[in-house]
Amino acid sequence: MEPELFLGFLPAFEEYRDKLVASKKSASEEDKHVLASIQILIDYLHKDWKRTIAAIRNLTSHGEITYDLLYAVFVPRTIVLTRCPSSNELRALEVINAAQVCTISGSFMDLTLESVDMVDEHDGTTRFGRVRSRVTVPMFKGTVPINSLDAYPIQYHPTPDELRKALLDRGRRWAALCEVHHMHYKGTAAIRVNNKMVKYNLNSRIMVDRGMCIASRSRFLWPQPLGSHFQALERKLPLPSAKAKTS
Repeated sequence: MEPELFLGFLPAFEEYRDKLVASKKSASEEDKHVLASIQILIDYLHKDWKRTIAAIRNLTSHGEITYDLLYAVFVPRTIVLTRCPSSNELRALEVINAAQVCTISGSFMDLTLESVDMVDEHDGTTRFGRVRSRVTVPMFKGTVPINSLDAYPIQYHPTPDELRKALLDRGRRWAALCEVHHMHYKGTAAIRVNNKMVKYNLNSRIMVDRGMCIASRSRFLWPQPLGSHFQALERKLPLPSAKAKTS
């Protein structure tokens, strides 16, 4: 495995090590063996990658990063924020994989991300499941604020706790609209024309009908579900009743 992956997980390794040390008195023989093994790994990283670790911690403590050290913030299972191309609202997604890609035209960090969305089963039913998407972070020079990137970990947002709460609330309201609804909408709408997203203001009655939208826009790139079949999420969101009017 590449050492960059271990360096990205180093904070998690150290946190896990500290938990094992705190419970050492009641630890089993297996826990003691795990503690010894993880300590060897931590010692190795600090010995052979001392300067890199110091650079990462110095930069991230100030909310900054360089392109060559991006692997330290895009660690698998990290929740990152990126903006929706249609609404420009922040979305939260989970990092599955991050890889630096070099091409003739330039380099970029290629992020494979997963999130919760509505997906269609082969029997015609619609459920909530996990979908996969990609986001790229173009190469940049020097040091930049982490939260200025096209995608960045949620902990680098100015108010991460408030944002988590707002995203969960928005997700529940969105999930309540999974069926057909006739309602008033005031806000920004978007439609893809010739591979470009065209936005416009809307203040009128609308129909929320995902099935009809998919049927009328068969060429639109809808979220791609993982695998050939989906199961409903085991833990369902406590959905509120859809309101007759929203803004």
